[in-house]
Amino acid sequence: MKRLFVLLLICCGGYIATSTAQNYYLTSVANPQDSWLTIDNKTVTLPADAGTGYVQLKTNLSVSVSSRPTWLVVSQTSKGVLRIVRKANKSASARTGNIVLTAKDGKTLTLNMVQVGKDPVVITDKDGIGFYADKNTDSLTICSNVSFTVNAPDWIKVTPTSDSTFLFTSNKKLYDQPEFADTIYIKDAEGKTMKAIAADLKYHQSYWFQKPCFAVISDIHFGDEANQGWNVRMPRVFNTLNNYDPRLQYVFVVGDIANKGQESEYQQVQAYFNDPQRLDPRVKRIIVRGNHDWFNGSAGVGYFDKYVSSQDNHYLIIQGYPFIALGLDNGNYRDETLNSETRKFLIESLKHASKTYPDKPIFVFTHTLPYHTVIGSYESDYAAYDSNLDDIFKNYPQVVSLNGHTHMGLMDPRQIYQKDYTVVNVGSQKSDSHPTKFPGRHHLGATSEIDYNAITEGIIVHVNEKDEVVFERWSTARGKKYATDWVIRPPYNTTNSFIYTPNRSGGKAPWWPNGAVINVSNMTSTSCHITFPQAIDDNEGVNRYIISVTNSSGQKIISDKNQSALQYMCTDQPSSITIPLTGLQPGIDITVSVEARDYYELISSKLTNTFKLPN
Repeated sequence: MKRLFVLLLICCGGYIATSTAQNYYLTSVANPQDSWLTIDNKTVTLPADAGTGYVQLKTNLSVSVSSRPTWLVVSQTSKGVLRIVRKANKSASARTGNIVLTAKDGKTLTLNMVQVGKDPVVITDKDGIGFYADKNTDSLTICSNVSFTVNAPDWIKVTPTSDSTFLFTSNKKLYDQPEFADTIYIKDAEGKTMKAIAADLKYHQSYWFQKPCFAVISDIHFGDEANQGWNVRMPRVFNTLNNYDPRLQYVFVVGDIANKGQESEYQQVQAYFNDPQRLDPRVKRIIVRGNHDWFNGSAGVGYFDKYVSSQDNHYLIIQGYPFIALGLDNGNYRDETLNSETRKFLIESLKHASKTYPDKPIFVFTHTLPYHTVIGSYESDYAAYDSNLDDIFKNYPQVVSLNGHTHMGLMDPRQIYQKDYTVVNVGSQKSDSHPTKFPGRHHLGATSEIDYNAITEGIIVHVNEKDEVVFERWSTARGKKYATDWVIRPPYNTTNSFIYTPNRSGGKAPWWPNGAVINVSNMTSTSCHITFPQAIDDNEGVNRYIISVTNSSGQKIISDKNQSALQYMCTDQPSSITIPLTGLQPGIDITVSVEARDYYELISSKLTNTFKLPN
């Protein structure tokens, strides 16, 4: 990965250097054929006196200075070399300003400049240090215009190095607790604390905390009492989020917050999401509107603004990754769902994100779907789309569009789609409309509450150590993760790594395990139970079974049954299916046949059994 780094806070012996010239280096490993102007850490600290310094941009781009503070004079002496002349800071407090650099290809880079004043001050390159299962050291660069000491707890060893960089080493191992927090104090000569630095010890590997880890849920429909009711469903959802290990950083809720846009519904949302006993307050929340949030017109939108969030659209940078979240602008969920102002916000945010973070995915959250992508976005299934999103997104292969609205099941592999960009549907917290061929609940071990009427689901996303984006599919009703994750891989600024393409197939048709038979039990004159083993599939599993019951002439005795394979039960999915058959006839030959179908409608051979019920 190509990055641009900055050497921060040029200091010596605990004091800011006061020589007339210092050099600050920004290094790059850009390829000659690429244009690079990116940076991870971009703060430079300057002493209070007047002087001159140089910034070396080791990049293949020539830049111009488009903005600077009045107390700095900036000029480019040669390609990538900036000469910075500073005026003396005669005030007591430190002052800050930005140098904005612009390259000819439109990329920009902002340097944050900090110049200390006469007052005692401590400036550090970060506010906390962290130790992890795979990393027991961390460093901190400290600058001050007075002498200072670094006081760490006894489980942390402090080693000063050159340029006022301090190395911290943990000698504490975790056995019976997942996290440990403490504090490092920077004190002046009189022992007064000038700054406190958080020190955290976590047993997970470092990438879990250095890269984004967030949940996405949709269609929470507060106020809806169908399918167990929102006040039964949502505690399960919060329980899933709270128990995720390691702790989530954010939860994005992408629309249909209230069921009918009533004030009482939004008051309930506020009470639930702000209750620390329900949702861990350390998990940040971004909540945007869906079409149901317009059911009460502008009054409902006003309640949303008052009780939930007054911000319509969001552009965030989370641990070096861009996030864009957009609220629906009307009650429509077909054709155009975002107004011109929101579209302008989206386009400008995408332009900035793609230039500033060219090697990162851009996460975009909307309630409705881009046109003709995942299931639900076609005229033939649900037509729940914004027709203009695709035209915007297709210019940015980095886009990862996350949306809800359709209430369709997450086990279906057609809920992820990659052509010009990536689309993922995140499921629903109110299940009442599943894919066209979603089967019913007949298995005797399945419960109406969490396996059919209230299958609620969501996505948890994290970026792993390989910079892959991992989508974990969760049953928020059961608090369990489905077995197979979806994974998208870099590079994100091209379609070359796309694997969830529109033309992908389901592989082989499902097949039965060796010795598979249909067993008949609990026979009466008009009913029985049948049991058959789960079929096997080479892709994402069997979706459903079609059970037919006929007489000796091949005529149907009862209607076919469309039986779920119950993947939604996660690890509780039974190894065999047992269902009741009623409305049968005694004393005649009855033939039961079962065929398995996967999500691509590939069909297995039939299992059959012929029997008679007693008179």
